[in-house]
Amino acid sequence: MPSDFEEYEIQVMKDGRWNTEAVRNSETLSRQLAKELLGNKQCAGVRIVGNQSYRDGTTNETVIFEKPRTSTATSRSRSIRLRWQIRVASGLATFSA
Repeated sequence: MPSDFEEYEIQVMKDGRWNTEAVRNSETLSRQLAKELLGNKQCAGVRIVGNQSYRDGTTNETVIFEKPRTSTATSRSRSIRLRWQIRVASGLATFSA
C-alpha cells in the first residue's frame, strides 16, 4: 500500500519529552525500529510521525503510531491507587492526623 509520507520520524519519550531517535523512508522499517526501541527500559514510549513537504514550503506532520511503554512499577502504582480509591469510596479507609 503506497504512503503519502516522504519520511517517518521515530521518536522516543525520555524525561517527559519526545526526541527524534531516527528517520526512515519506509513505514515498515519505522514500525520495526519502534518495536525494538520499546524494548529499551529507558524508553518511556515511542511514536512515529509521518512527514510530507509541499512545494509552497508547508509541511504536514501526522502521528501515525504512538505507544507508551508500560512498566511493572507503573502498573503496580496504579493498582495500589485504585484499591485505595475503592476503600475510600466504600468507607473502609481510615484517616488519622
